[in-house]
Amino acid sequence: MQYIKILFFAIVVLLTLSGCVSKDTKELLSSYAKNSKIAQENIISSYKNTIDNMQTAKYYQAVRDGATVSDLEIKKIDYSGQMKTLKNLLTFSEAMVVLSGDSHNDKIDESTLKLHESVKKLSENKAISIEVSQKDMQIFSIALNGLLKSYGEHIRLKKLKEIILISDKWVQPSIDMLSKDLDNWKNLLRRSLNKQNNIKTHILNKPYTYCQVKDKNRKCIPLVDSLENRLNMYAELSIIQKRINNLNKEFIALSNSVTLMSKMHKKVIESLKRDDINKDELKRVFYDLKTHVESIKDYRKSLKGDE
Repeated sequence: MQYIKILFFAIVVLLTLSGCVSKDTKELLSSYAKNSKIAQENIISSYKNTIDNMQTAKYYQAVRDGATVSDLEIKKIDYSGQMKTLKNLLTFSEAMVVLSGDSHNDKIDESTLKLHESVKKLSENKAISIEVSQKDMQIFSIALNGLLKSYGEHIRLKKLKEIILISDKWVQPSIDMLSKDLDNWKNLLRRSLNKQNNIKTHILNKPYTYCQVKDKNRKCIPLVDSLENRLNMYAELSIIQKRINNLNKEFIALSNSVTLMSKMHKKVIESLKRDDINKDELKRVFYDLKTHVESIKDYRKSLKGDE
């Protein structure tokens, strides 16, 4: 009888401890996925903004010089491998957000498929130096299949942990390569912003150089012909110049985001390998990354006059 009591007590303690570990693991995986997603979305937004400004600069050049349809197309960016990598990382993080959340069963088929596709693309990405063995892919596929068939919370978290650990072979090198070409993206953006500013300044200061012929007497009507239009264009000039002046700070902040994302990933991998989750340490890393990302977003909003 005494033996049964001791055995029962041991089982209760074991289940309690297991529950605590599962809860901590779930919180860790969920926070990791959410913060990765936020950081990756922010960096992708910066790349897209660079491409948008290159296109805008093309349009302003067309206003100044005239252009054919083909002249309006921007050249393919040599650094687009980063965009491709980021999109695959984001797909991975989005799937992990769902699978580590409470409503994971709702989209488990879709999310596991996204995980598989993103990892496959990262492993095949020629812009990243990754050695992928057939065994690695098999381990990943087995863990993914196990996740699909899992019913209990403990098994689900175990399989998610396995997926994160094996995916480190693809995720960490992908994060590492993101810092490589940030200076090139910054220079592309700077050239585009400078071109816009130069053309706008020319149009404002020499209004009759750029005009539309609206009647049979070929009278020149300035393109910027009203006080309101001129005020708006001067305001745009001021915003763009502010962006140019702060471009170094903006891209240092982006580089720091990549560094923090890498640090966060490594800390999570270390914790999962040791089965020892230092919640305070990880919370600091999550907080630092989130704060950094929010500061960049706030800066962009201030340029638009949203705050």
